[in-house]
Amino acid sequence: MEKHVPERYKKTEVGVIPEDWKVVRLADVDRCEIVDGDRGKNYPSSSELRSSGYCLFLNAGNVTTNGFQFNDCEFISKERDALLSKGKLFPNDIVLTTRGTIGNIAFFNNTVPYSNLRINSGMVLIRNNNTSIHKNYLFMILKSSIVKKQILQASFGSAQPQLTVRGIGSLKIILPKEKIEQQAIATALSDVDNLISSLEQLIEKKKAIKQGTMQELLTGRRRLKGFGEGKGYKQTELGMIPEDWEVRTLGSVAKIIMGQSPSSRYYNTDGYGLPLIQGNADIKNRKTIERVFTSEVTKPVEKGAIIMSVRAPVGEISKALFDACLGRGVCSFSYPNDYLYHYLIFMEETWSQFSTGSTFGAINSKTVNGREIMFPCTVEEQITVADVLSEMDSEIEKLQTKVDKYKQIKQGMMQNLLTGRIRLV
Repeated sequence: MEKHVPERYKKTEVGVIPEDWKVVRLADVDRCEIVDGDRGKNYPSSSELRSSGYCLFLNAGNVTTNGFQFNDCEFISKERDALLSKGKLFPNDIVLTTRGTIGNIAFFNNTVPYSNLRINSGMVLIRNNNTSIHKNYLFMILKSSIVKKQILQASFGSAQPQLTVRGIGSLKIILPKEKIEQQAIATALSDVDNLISSLEQLIEKKKAIKQGTMQELLTGRRRLKGFGEGKGYKQTELGMIPEDWEVRTLGSVAKIIMGQSPSSRYYNTDGYGLPLIQGNADIKNRKTIERVFTSEVTKPVEKGAIIMSVRAPVGEISKALFDACLGRGVCSFSYPNDYLYHYLIFMEETWSQFSTGSTFGAINSKTVNGREIMFPCTVEEQITVADVLSEMDSEIEKLQTKVDKYKQIKQGMMQNLLTGRIRLV
């Protein structure tokens, strides 16, 4: 049965929208260009890319689901840049990825810390010179679910999905008639984006502070009030530590269980038996999740145990939120307080040096049990240090919950504002 269309609305190929709005193919928007990257003989080779230089040559890692990211940048010289005929970005250009990971989109505005940027051959830029279309609105509609669905339909190839300029031109966008309404929609969505971005920046700052605090507290460089008065330091195989601390192996301080995978014929998704923890697929935000169950329990682990991956990637730490079965990709640690949990996170990135195997790095029981750590001799100091770090984790988690909440709110706003269900003008 066909749904009722409200008064002053109309049904279109992309849904119900106000009757004074229109749906138009991107290729039919006057003075809107779709430009792909240069693929000619002057395209830079990998040997020409540098970690710094005149022009940022965008790679796949720079254009993400969250817009531009500049953690891993590659640059070309001014001379090479001058030889390329296409793909140089102007202010307010929109970048869309078209090969491999398709549909990631970013906006070249004044928040980008580079002035010279050029897309590679796996991207296109969309340049809006139409004065009747607000530039921020075009960006918002292009990254909406309305267009994302069309991008998936227009892409081709299973091993490495691709999107052509012609396919991009066929994308249908919704346009409010009045530019002032476009601006109001874009401003409302940008305000939420800015709020999310500021919270994410705060989270990264808090994480950096916590990392520094771990470095000080878990090595004894800084002692909390009530501990270590009048105590000096001593030299150990792990370096200088407080004289009232110890160096011990993991096997001597914790109960360690190495995982063993049950036969796959006992796997199920109906909740029979215990959840199976095999590796990263069963972990989210350092917590175990229920994904696959097994009715054959080979290596049981209790709620609250520390879980560590022992196959690539090696050393990643989480906690068991429920009784579970350990698969071969993980091991568990049982310790009476959270000090060891935080210490294992602190040493997380160091496990790779002990892994073996050329294809999939792994560590064995001997390596895990024999790994040395430093820790306070008194349980009271261990608990006090752990409480400080747990409180920092809790603060970061609360901020992340806020981010997730605002992202959900934004999705609802986009659905309502970009289809005209809610009018701002």
